[in-house]
Amino acid sequence: MPKNVATPPSLWGWQQEWATLGVIPSPSPTIERIGWTVRMTGVRFAHLGHCDGQECRKPMYTSTEGGVVELGFRPSGRSFQRHHALARPNFCGTCPNCGHRPGRDDQWVASPCRTGNPVSDVNECIRKQWEVLREDLGVSTPNMTRADLRRLNADGRDSRGSKRARRRVEQLP
Repeated sequence: MPKNVATPPSLWGWQQEWATLGVIPSPSPTIERIGWTVRMTGVRFAHLGHCDGQECRKPMYTSTEGGVVELGFRPSGRSFQRHHALARPNFCGTCPNCGHRPGRDDQWVASPCRTGNPVSDVNECIRKQWEVLREDLGVSTPNMTRADLRRLNADGRDSRGSKRARRRVEQLP
């Protein structure tokens, strides 16, 4: 982990700055490219929950490390982006906003988003990877056009990054 990256607290409230808490900057993800797909591993995700206290109901956050983001183009030319966070951590202890401690029947109210979201500096990295991938493939639209697919297949580049199409042409008599 780089020296300038801190480990965020297990739970924090809504009025605290993420940079002060050490949520950002997050560790740099490892980036791997295979064909028309980019895989980013070691991504930090933030998860949202809400206090169920009678007076509070304010948001609470926690984070997980080691998530994966995949982005790229399917063989059909349609773009995709998938987020795979580790299991959402339990919201345990007292609310950092009001000090409410859930009783036996109470529990933190988790957000409907099960996976969480990549933290803001990772989103910037995702945006840059889309730019690099589209520039390298010569695609200027969100999804590939038929002309893009024909051009890339004629170059012998398929979605897995192999030269299978070119080999097939060279084997013909």
